[in-house]
Amino acid sequence: MSADTFDVVRWYDPEVARYTDGATAGRYCVERDMAILNLPPEAQPIIFHCRLLDRSMRRVVKAQTTDDRRYEVAFRFGVLSIRNLPSPSGVLRELSFSRRKDDEALDDKAIDDTGLSDDDLSEIGSVIVARSFLPLGTPLSCPQLPSSLLAWAAVRSRFVEQSRGDTSTATDD
Repeated sequence: MSADTFDVVRWYDPEVARYTDGATAGRYCVERDMAILNLPPEAQPIIFHCRLLDRSMRRVVKAQTTDDRRYEVAFRFGVLSIRNLPSPSGVLRELSFSRRKDDEALDDKAIDDTGLSDDDLSEIGSVIVARSFLPLGTPLSCPQLPSSLLAWAAVRSRFVEQSRGDTSTATDD
């Protein structure tokens, strides 16, 4: 991996919830150092291989009028490939994105083919923005998005229920 590329996982990924506690996941959310997670070899979180945005890409991202749109555009420019992405049938796959030009953004079809939610795009895009706009010599500090906090709570509570053998939900009668 070059200095201009990095791997990132959603801090609320079910595999992160399975193998870490809340404090570890929270620290990872801010620092985005994969070593913090210390995941075992059998863990298979969705891994996004990303690149830093160049100056022209950063200008396009900055021109967006909302954070959600900035994060989506950063995702479109910055994600190079995705590993361990479940297919519609549940089989893990790797998607590599080819671009005709290096500064080309992913189109809607490529995004839709991933099956990722808008919240997932924001989660990963926010990390791309944080890394790409980081002032020289400044430690990385990524935002904790409200949608990501809700996703962590949902994934973690589901994991706790399953570990206890409780498969019911609040909506079950």
